Amino acid sequence: MFKKIISCAAAVSLMFGAGAVLPEGFAAQSGIVAKAEETLTYGDYKYTVLSDGTVEISEYTGSDSELTIPSEIDGKSVTSIGNFAFENCNSLISITIPDSVINVDSTTFGFCDNLTSINIGINNSKYSSVNGVLYNKNKTELICCPEGKTGITILDTVTTIGDEAFFLCSSLTNITIPSGVKDIGDCALTCCENLISINVNSENTNYSSTEGVLYNKDKTILLCCPGGKSSLAIPDSVTSIGNSAFFECMNFTNITIPDSVTNIGDEAFSGCESLISIIIPNSVICIGENVFEFCDNVTIKCNKDSYAHQYAINKEIAYELLDDTSAPTHTHTYTSKISEQPTCTKEGRKQFTCSQCGDVYDEILPKTDHKYVVTDKIAPTYDEEGETVYKCSVCGDTKLEFTAKLKRTSIAKATVTGISDRLYTGSAYKPAPTVKLNGKTLKKGTDYTVSYKNNKAIGKATVTITGKGAYNGKVTKTFMIYPKPTTIKSLTSPKTKQIKVVCKKTTGVTGYQISYSTSKKFTKSATKTVNVTSTSKTIKSLKKGKTYYVKVRTYKKVGSSRLYSTYTAVKKIKVK
Repeated sequence: MFKKIISCAAAVSLMFGAGAVLPEGFAAQSGIVAKAEETLTYGDYKYTVLSDGTVEISEYTGSDSELTIPSEIDGKSVTSIGNFAFENCNSLISITIPDSVINVDSTTFGFCDNLTSINIGINNSKYSSVNGVLYNKNKTELICCPEGKTGITILDTVTTIGDEAFFLCSSLTNITIPSGVKDIGDCALTCCENLISINVNSENTNYSSTEGVLYNKDKTILLCCPGGKSSLAIPDSVTSIGNSAFFECMNFTNITIPDSVTNIGDEAFSGCESLISIIIPNSVICIGENVFEFCDNVTIKCNKDSYAHQYAINKEIAYELLDDTSAPTHTHTYTSKISEQPTCTKEGRKQFTCSQCGDVYDEILPKTDHKYVVTDKIAPTYDEEGETVYKCSVCGDTKLEFTAKLKRTSIAKATVTGISDRLYTGSAYKPAPTVKLNGKTLKKGTDYTVSYKNNKAIGKATVTITGKGAYNGKVTKTFMIYPKPTTIKSLTSPKTKQIKVVCKKTTGVTGYQISYSTSKKFTKSATKTVNVTSTSKTIKSLKKGKTYYVKVRTYKKVGSSRLYSTYTAVKKIKVK
């Protein structure tokens, strides 16, 4: 493991130059100086306070298998998770990152061999996760695949696979690059020791693959050989072996480079521990740095005075000179046939045979995907997720797929009619509203329920309509319950300058208001009122012989206000 860290650090240094600054927080054992901020402790976390007052988690010391990182530590927002902060946390299976975090990368979870799921909330401003894989917010860049994941389908939205995105994903056996990917970062597919096939969608305009090996589109550059491969016939179209192309391909023992190749990139065969010999032709005129690092037993086979010969001498690498007569007299031309078909339970095998010399080698074909068919399906509801059960028609393997709950619609903006003011009856009044939303009339009991408050006494009553089933939210409407009116039972002038008004008794009211006027229109200047609590009232000091007009209404005191009924019919009388 240590040599892999050093080797990757060297790759970064070569890429950016000798004076480059490596990422902060890089593993201490690599000899790189860590950040100088004071390290504090919070439970199982070690952290530093950044210059903006937020927190960066620098190390986790716990042993949880399922972990949710806190969004705050000591009242400060957690915004960053440092490089290798969860290094070697082999107990971790699933981890959830809070929405507050805006800085995390593929090295954060380095060497977490059993980690299969990195989750992040939908409200995070910078990142997202799908099926436990970390992407940027708009899912155009795949940032980190957990090292313990056994299978992955890269989203079609991805255009970039970030640096070290699949670094150390030792459980993966095959990967398919979608058509939209335009950039694959450094060390993105290296150190995947069981990876035997990198396949590229045929419509991709930047990359291609043959026999599970990654090339540029026109196959002039061999970009990455999967770490699980043990043999490869490099096509004659290849003119360049890319940087780290065979990095940590530990199953190769012998490699022959064709005459078409002119350039071998930095660290091209670094970490190929089993490599014994490599034939480098005269066509190669450039060999990069650290090409055979951690590859102590290799012997370069080359012609005398070739570039490879001089390279071996300068780098003090063992070499063996080839006589002109013993040098390869042809480039292998292989034909292939599948000798054993792969299934979802076992790998297959393809055999390659050179048509000129009969040289033969085999290539392992990865297991196929399961052939799933639906055996049971439960539709989602507004309260429960849906569930689909799949079963492989070949091996019987089953899997579950969950569908999100249905989303309810708020009725807060619904139109409500059918609620009007009422007269007091002594009984609770329960109007039946009509509720419409987006042109649809909703159904009581199915789409909503109705509750009432203060709907019996005189005053303001409330109707609350609460969403149900496919709907949620509330709508509140009010209506008034007014006092019941009275009638004038008798209107007389018992004595000089007097009239007597007798009303019908009305239940539930506080009193009666009598209006009397010398104007049949009850103009303000000619009208007076009197409030009484009894049903009979004698009004005195009126004008003798004058005709008066009289009307009465009931009223009810509600708090500091009065609510009035409608007036009785107007009656008139001539005063004695």
